Amino acid sequence: MDGTRQLVTLVRDGNLSGQTTPIVGLEPVRRLRIACVYRNFNGLGSIHSLFKRDAERLTRDADVRALCMSRTRAETLAPISFVSVDPLLSGSDRVRYAVECASFARRADAAVRALHGSVDVVFSEGFATTEADLVRVHSVRLAETEHYFRQVEPRARLRWVRTNIARPQLAVVRAIEQRLFAKRPLCVVPTRRLASQLVDWHGFHPDLVTVVPYGLDTTRFSPDPGERARLRDELGVPPDRFAAIFVGSGFARKGVERAVRGLAACGVVDAELWIVGADENLSRFERIARECGVRDRVRFVGTRSFSELPGWYAAADVFILPSQQDTAPMTVTEALATGLPAIVSEHADSSNVVQNGVNGFCIAGSGQPDEIARRLEELADATVRQRFSARSRMSVMHLDYEVVYPRLYELVCAAARRKASAG
Repeated sequence: MDGTRQLVTLVRDGNLSGQTTPIVGLEPVRRLRIACVYRNFNGLGSIHSLFKRDAERLTRDADVRALCMSRTRAETLAPISFVSVDPLLSGSDRVRYAVECASFARRADAAVRALHGSVDVVFSEGFATTEADLVRVHSVRLAETEHYFRQVEPRARLRWVRTNIARPQLAVVRAIEQRLFAKRPLCVVPTRRLASQLVDWHGFHPDLVTVVPYGLDTTRFSPDPGERARLRDELGVPPDRFAAIFVGSGFARKGVERAVRGLAACGVVDAELWIVGADENLSRFERIARECGVRDRVRFVGTRSFSELPGWYAAADVFILPSQQDTAPMTVTEALATGLPAIVSEHADSSNVVQNGVNGFCIAGSGQPDEIARRLEELADATVRQRFSARSRMSVMHLDYEVVYPRLYELVCAAARRKASAG
């Protein structure tokens, strides 16, 4: 049996999860070798944290190389071998982000090809490279663009200009995705909606797409009365004051304005809204809060690291995300695990975890301020909120990372089998 067939047999039989495995008459079999690719290896964003956590967890079962930017690489105790892939430019504005995505993908492709023969499977986080065997798909940009113009701006003109010139980063990402998906890698997606979009928009056979929800650390994200008291004391917020929390970046898309207006319309006169995240147009949303007369009750606290988020959830009373467009945001399940009822829009694609009247409310469309206000008023009642809280945490316990991880690793092994059998 040659090395390739030996690898296929051992992956199929599940024997690649340990250290070197001796087999009579054969050379010792090495562990599966995985190249994980994404721009950022740190805890400063949901996808960044997911990439870091997966790479670290995979080291228990395989040898891992992480291909990422050197400047956004955090320290880790995991035995990961790093390959630096640095783009021409980096930045959050539209042009610099477009250049970052395009040049990183191009250089990551070259780095992956240079590893040919030394890795068994390439696992890409989204559109990081077009040379992947397994891709975790967080969104399908063609479907996302169509949804935007159908639901948000149905009367918009000059759509090509708006999506290719005004938003160059979107054009770049679509181009990378089309090249990537044309090669038909195995794909893992967090929701059935995304699976359908891959089939409908890119012609994937359903057998190539597997739904595996995002896992979360239900120990880290859990109710913590001590942390609640500590952070509220630090903020100068009384223990019994009702506080809603929003977590995310890209305030216009994720609905900060509607959340602010919902707070203004809410009858709970001392209720607060905490905005955790960043936006290049922050002054616009501060102005909206002033115009609504609630600037003193809206706290723009800025970006917080992944390690700080559990404390912010624990200190709040309800989570709110009235997105006009989103795909399975991890912040929703993090908040639910912490015991918060969630108020989300149907466009946040969280209908699989947020159940009306059970652990929160999934409101129509992008979420109108008056309905947001009504739900806030309902959840401001501590007795009602306590009833929701217990169900919130229970509703996501099946998403604990250690429960979800084996399904992900199974797909990594499937991608290795597929690659080996293709020669």
